[in-house]
Amino acid sequence: MAFVNERIPLDERREFQISKYEKKTPSKWTIDREKNIILFKVSTNRDEPYEIKFGFIWEDVVIKVVFIQETFMPNIVKWTLKSIYIPDEHREREEKILQDLRSAMHVYGIAGLQVHRGGPIEVIVNFRGKITYGRCGGEK
Repeated sequence: MAFVNERIPLDERREFQISKYEKKTPSKWTIDREKNIILFKVSTNRDEPYEIKFGFIWEDVVIKVVFIQETFMPNIVKWTLKSIYIPDEHREREEKILQDLRSAMHVYGIAGLQVHRGGPIEVIVNFRGKITYGRCGGEK
């Protein structure tokens, strides 16, 4: 199975601990049910509206990811990694995590849509950001 964008049915909604002080119960996600990998938008930075924080659930661990979004006409979105926080115990699996994150972002498109203004969205994912290791929170 591959990633798909979904509205989360009420009976499947759950709360995720994004950081020590931040929790999120998403209503939409990009999910690969077979691999149990989930991507969801957490928030947009009010002062930097193109900076978007995501939760990325990989092997039941919440990984905090921040991307910068640029959109170009007609239907092109470029996601540039600003930062990602990978737990220490997954350090050696960084390449696989980034590969799965890239796949999820390609399906996420723009705001969880793969079609915008009547046409398909072209997604560019750029991983030039800062990778940090440590603990970041877990599912509650």
